[in-house]
Amino acid sequence: MRVTTHDNQVIYQGVGDQLAYQVTFTLTADASGQTMVDEQVSLLEEAPSWLPLPLIKPVMQRDFQRKLNQFAALAGAQNNDD
Repeated sequence: MRVTTHDNQVIYQGVGDQLAYQVTFTLTADASGQTMVDEQVSLLEEAPSWLPLPLIKPVMQRDFQRKLNQFAALAGAQNNDD
């Protein structure tokens, strides 16, 4: 997983077992000062022909969750070393 930030965006790029994808979170403030988060998900390459379109989202979600859990475990391990 690769995480980058730019202006008001956080961009996660992941290459899973079956898909390469990008999740972009764009943060904006509304009139009341609340932060709004817009999420855009896109494939970085064409999905395998054997993977039906309705299954792409669950596959991406599963892979993204797995990578976030690994990232959180790594960040937690580094915090404990201080």
